[in-house]
Amino acid sequence: MSSDFGARRRAAPKRSLKVWLVILMAASLMMAIVVGVIVRNREAKIATAREWAISGEPCPTLTPEAFRAGGFKAPQMFKYDAYAFGRRAGHVDCNAVGTKGGKGLGSVVICQFTSPIVLTVKTPRGEYVFNPGVGHAATVQVEDGAPRCVLASKFTVAG
Repeated sequence: MSSDFGARRRAAPKRSLKVWLVILMAASLMMAIVVGVIVRNREAKIATAREWAISGEPCPTLTPEAFRAGGFKAPQMFKYDAYAFGRRAGHVDCNAVGTKGGKGLGSVVICQFTSPIVLTVKTPRGEYVFNPGVGHAATVQVEDGAPRCVLASKFTVAG
């Protein structure tokens, strides 16, 4: 015996075609907005990667031991992401730039220096020392904890 005393349930109301069309149009509009945002974000990441792409000759290097033994100093210290940078002089500008020319999912740290003289970089993989020398700009890119330095930079200080 049923506990509803023989009452019949009302059938769920059927949605009209107009309601389904409105739902479909709203979902399509939302998808178009999401895709537009993703495309714009990707284009911005690619443009940033192009802007920060620096090429040049590799910086001369020193071992950390030679750096300390030679009396070199890099007193201007700062941290960016998981990395500690030091420089003797000059100015710096850093950015986290998308991998694979801005098309990848990860990022690399890129720091551009105006005239650092000497650079130190500490990462979870170790300590690295670069010796660009007096009057040379430099750019350091750190990917997977391994820094790479080139004798070039687009960064300048307006003054």
